[in-house]
Amino acid sequence: MSAPTLGISEITLNWTFPIGSTNANYDGVLFAKQAGSVAPSFAPADGTVYSTGAQPVAGQFIAANTGAFATVSAFDENGDTSIVLPGTLYAYKAYTHDATVIAGAASSAAPHYSFGNTSTQTNTTAPGGGANKNWSYKTGATTLAAPALDPGNIVLTGGNDNAVHAMSATNGQRNYQPGGTSGLTGGAVQGRPPLIAAGDTSNPTCKNVCAVVYVAAGDGTVYAFRADTGALLWQTAVLTTGAGSGFLAAPAVEVKSFSGVGYLNAFDLVIVATRNVGAGSTTNNRVFGLNGNTGATVWTFNPGNMDIVNATPYIDYVNNMAWVASRSIGGIGQPSLWKINTNTGSLSASFNLNDIDQAPTQNFDGRVIYVTTNGGVLYAVRTDINNCAQSSAALGVSPRGFPIPIETVALNDDVFFSTSTGVSKIHVIYPLAACAPVTFTVSPGGWVNPAITNPSSLMFTSPPQAEFMYVASSDGHLYKINPTTGANAANRLINAGATIGDPSFDTVIQKFYMGDSTGHIFSFDLF
Repeated sequence: MSAPTLGISEITLNWTFPIGSTNANYDGVLFAKQAGSVAPSFAPADGTVYSTGAQPVAGQFIAANTGAFATVSAFDENGDTSIVLPGTLYAYKAYTHDATVIAGAASSAAPHYSFGNTSTQTNTTAPGGGANKNWSYKTGATTLAAPALDPGNIVLTGGNDNAVHAMSATNGQRNYQPGGTSGLTGGAVQGRPPLIAAGDTSNPTCKNVCAVVYVAAGDGTVYAFRADTGALLWQTAVLTTGAGSGFLAAPAVEVKSFSGVGYLNAFDLVIVATRNVGAGSTTNNRVFGLNGNTGATVWTFNPGNMDIVNATPYIDYVNNMAWVASRSIGGIGQPSLWKINTNTGSLSASFNLNDIDQAPTQNFDGRVIYVTTNGGVLYAVRTDINNCAQSSAALGVSPRGFPIPIETVALNDDVFFSTSTGVSKIHVIYPLAACAPVTFTVSPGGWVNPAITNPSSLMFTSPPQAEFMYVASSDGHLYKINPTTGANAANRLINAGATIGDPSFDTVIQKFYMGDSTGHIFSFDLF
């Protein structure tokens, strides 16, 4: 085994077969490893096939198993099948193998492992940080939703591999290896799963013990897992209607410990909205309120005229209302923004705003819900005035993600949102006590819409950090944007050639986390 190529969360192992070897003798190499300087003691057994990620001896792992004679390198990468941590010493041992049945051997069955051709290599991975990534973690498929955080502790993501992955915020080490009922769902996880910290959850198993994550999957089922072990706490029956239906939007959770006296449930309430397909799907969608401790249905909102929901509901804690955006059969007179009482599941108000695939958000003083329509219109909907929704003129852009309002002075907000080609900014002035006209000013103060290729949703860093906006791109970068001017202040190359998903920011240890189209999760320092 020759010198490896060392990365931060990955090692390329290089092997040269002995002189005179051919594919008649060998068909690959098995690599075992353990942390530290002592070589693995594991001895592979003839006739046994070992999978990457297996642990045949406690603390000793199968790092890679090549499958052809011509393969002279193998990639060991941190993720769900291996653990490769930054700045850490590992010892590897290699065993050649062949697929030939050998009559008269102690075990005639293939593969056979050649103990005369073993080799050991000890290597320390590179440290992360600075302008480089801190660590990365490889899942099984694309993961573009913003990772969920228990700040300073856990980073958690779901993706198209039908699994929920949880890892250390500091070095990317997995909390568990998905499998069995640990972190596995029956469908893809497309949204950011809410993660409720141990001190905040109402779940009796995890209260002050473990964080809880709630997942709405593409199989139409809602799951609750322990974030530390991946153990399944509960799952619902299929809640969607029609073959191939499922959940696209992530759940929203009204957390009991954050709620006021007006919240009547004795548990965290998990709110999910369906994306049914097939006959009737433009009118038969529903919203469910679930008991966060058990998964039992508390209430069902089924108005009979709800189109598909593609965006996560928003919880108004002050008024105990869930705001749900939906499509509206192309805007032909059917509601697309729904205000639902979280205590009862009853309808408080609805608005026909045309098709909406973006999540609604609430401003700082709580008086306004902002939402962008697929047709490129920004709406300001009042929470304190009945049936009051004011719209901007058509903005000439295709919004994506969700709007982020930043209060400038009382009754004034700057509203930011991604579009298909960049980032937009609208200044909004709204009246105090009447449903009077709202002023929408496009690109205020000389704002120059920054051009971003296929941008992600936006996020802002919070005080005490200086206020900057961050957005990722399909060009492999994360961009830092000045919210006053729109100028690109800086960027980081996250993964060349990949689409980078929605970023999250850990306010405790000042780190960014984001996924990408290759299934990686990355950690980078604040810049």
